[in-house]
Amino acid sequence: MRVIFKPNGKKISYVTWICLMGTSRVLICTSIHYGQHRFANFQCTFKNLHEVLTPLLPTDMKTSKA
Repeated sequence: MRVIFKPNGKKISYVTWICLMGTSRVLICTSIHYGQHRFANFQCTFKNLHEVLTPLLPTDMKTSKA
């Protein structure tokens, strides 16, 4: 996913990668680019897969007991 916006005429783009690590963890990395090729910031976080998927599920699936 790439988001580009231009405050003060400068182009800033955010690039986000989501990598599946095994069966239960995901690695989410975001890099921020200013201007043409300047690499500004890069951060990665590990999350459990259910933390990422739960907000995407319909609410009736969250509350039902399996």
